[in-house]
Amino acid sequence: MKVTLRSAGIEDGLAILNIKEHLRLKLEDSTAKRLGGFLLGTSLAEYQQFIQQDVVLVAECDEPRQVVGFAVVMNHASLAQSALLQRAEQVQWETAFRTGFNAKHFAFFEQLGMLPDPAYRVYAKYLAFAITWKIFQTHEALFTTVLQYPFLNTAALSFINVVGFEYAGMVDEVYPDIGRVKSNVYHLERQDFLAGLEQPKFRNFLARARKLGYMA
Repeated sequence: MKVTLRSAGIEDGLAILNIKEHLRLKLEDSTAKRLGGFLLGTSLAEYQQFIQQDVVLVAECDEPRQVVGFAVVMNHASLAQSALLQRAEQVQWETAFRTGFNAKHFAFFEQLGMLPDPAYRVYAKYLAFAITWKIFQTHEALFTTVLQYPFLNTAALSFINVVGFEYAGMVDEVYPDIGRVKSNVYHLERQDFLAGLEQPKFRNFLARARKLGYMA
């Protein structure tokens, strides 16, 4: 089996939606600890819009040929016009973040999802890294959120910690048909990401990623 990473095309929207349905967050899943993502509702039209306007990568398996994972990052232009940025006023920002953050061109890591199969989940870290690398070619900083309640998304935390995201604040929201959702907000600046790549712990990972063709 070979898994390749590539930019998504509009025709991948339905496959991405199907993966999301496998991972959709529901209150009855509140004790679950599934790897691969906890995704709130997103429609086919919204995924197609992401593909057209933002950065979307998919992981595609060759046997059988199918999309088994995806990652979505909203670029600054989309983020600036979105309700997501408007909700930033609801975030309880850390004082150190408010006083120290000055990036003007930033993006948001919207979603990461892999089919719940161990054979595919191992590629989630490469998918997350590849899209982070790609967005930092054009942006100064990257934000993301990690679910804390009704349960903790432990799968995302490992990537957050290894790559060097820093805690920036917390947001407490209520979603229709889901209820109360609390998430921590993290941010990563480009210079910190690039500096982190020089650390010994990344050498084997980067070598493997290059060998697999996931980065130049």
